[in-house]
Amino acid sequence: MKQSSTKDMILLLLKKNKSLTIAELAEKVAVSEIAVRKHIHFLEHDKLVKATVVRQPIGRPVNYYELSVKGQEAFTNHYESFSVGLLNDIEKLYGKPMVYELFHHRSKRMEEEYKRHMTSDSFRDQVEELAAIQERKGYMVELEKQNDKAYTLKQYNCPIWNIAQHYKSICGHEVKLFSDVLADSDVKAEKTIISGEVCCTFQITQKSQ
Repeated sequence: MKQSSTKDMILLLLKKNKSLTIAELAEKVAVSEIAVRKHIHFLEHDKLVKATVVRQPIGRPVNYYELSVKGQEAFTNHYESFSVGLLNDIEKLYGKPMVYELFHHRSKRMEEEYKRHMTSDSFRDQVEELAAIQERKGYMVELEKQNDKAYTLKQYNCPIWNIAQHYKSICGHEVKLFSDVLADSDVKAEKTIISGEVCCTFQITQKSQ
């Protein structure tokens, strides 16, 4: 396996699992622990991962590795035209209400874009198309069917993570967007990356017919 692809796999695993040990990474990547330590060394040198020492009831402490802020940023900013700097400038010039107005216009634009792709009246088809759109936009999506009227949508990446750190209200716009494009459905955000969770989790339920 090529060195670069192994590093990418390690970063992706840390993105999806919050924190892992050398042994856990070696098992998931299917390489030796020595090889993983070498890759982790370079990733730490590049400030993409950081280690936390966790004491064990028995034996030596164990290092758990997770993405650093720089590592998180490596997954973001590839799909979103907004920039934190621009929004900060707008806030200084015109105040926060103008920033919120931009978020509103962004949501309306995205709603129109999503609805163009969601032509089916089927609840299942609409949810699956929403998941496909989010995947194309870089959200690293997992869709789990609970039953015919309920799905769990997980997003392991947030392309607007930097913005959400400064303007948390943008997360609420995402919930509203999903509710608006999914006809006759209830959408609730249960977990968010910005609050420290490994993924954003949404419960999508079809309203009673």
